Amino acid sequence: SGPVNINPNDVVSPSVSGLTATGTYVFKLTVTDNDGATASDTMSITVNPALTQCSDGIDNSDAEDTLVDSADPGCWTNPNDSSTYNAGDNDETNPADVCPNDTGIQTNTSQCTTTTTNTGGGGGGGRSRPDCSDNKDNDNDKLADELDPGCHSDGNANNPDSYDKNDRNERNGEVLGAETSCGIYVEKYLRVGYNNNVEAVRKVQTFLNNYMNAGLKVDGVYGLRTEAAVNAFQLARKDNVLTPWGITAPTGIFYITTQTEVNNIMCPPLDIPIPSNLINFYPGAIT
Repeated sequence: SGPVNINPNDVVSPSVSGLTATGTYVFKLTVTDNDGATASDTMSITVNPALTQCSDGIDNSDAEDTLVDSADPGCWTNPNDSSTYNAGDNDETNPADVCPNDTGIQTNTSQCTTTTTNTGGGGGGGRSRPDCSDNKDNDNDKLADELDPGCHSDGNANNPDSYDKNDRNERNGEVLGAETSCGIYVEKYLRVGYNNNVEAVRKVQTFLNNYMNAGLKVDGVYGLRTEAAVNAFQLARKDNVLTPWGITAPTGIFYITTQTEVNNIMCPPLDIPIPSNLINFYPGAIT
């Protein structure tokens, strides 16, 4: 059954091709031995719709912004309104989600000027905009204005109510690694399909929401959306996370170097070195 015709002329190795239409195909194979005995089994093959750049869980052509799918303004019809997210958009850079003069710096604001000039009161000199409304990345974290946790009073970039456009220091209010006394943030390894530590997953999801604007539900489930956010983080911090392994593609596994990078971000004084003798992931690492 399904939108396909099959004519398996090769009874030894029957095959089927042309499964291009979206849907579920069910195939039944019957085998007859030399004594005439028969046995049958069925197999279902589901063809899913092709994913677009704005629904594939990957930071595509604008990888420098470390934002994925619904978190990327390039996937919004209106780059200033996250409610206009369009999963069918196949170009994360369309509409443009960066200011022309600030390539790679993410901002939701509609103005892309960096300063305003105050000409009143006798024609005095120009006055700079506050760090949190100048469309510039002032603390070199590839985030600007309301997308920067440092411009939120609670350090949560996903809370529009805490955004302070008059804040003159993007580092003020930033909670990532800002504690005067801190330690290891997460000590577990995590991977999709394993019996992961729920509390550790929640910590990672909270971190990704604050640091990557991932928009994850903090439910303690290391599912595909959390894995996609980890992929984006690994690409954003590839020099410390991927390069030590000699790879360029993200793995989605919250393992040695990824964990080390998160802990160093959350508590910079730790300055944990990357282990020199890296051991490939093994099932027993999940405890």
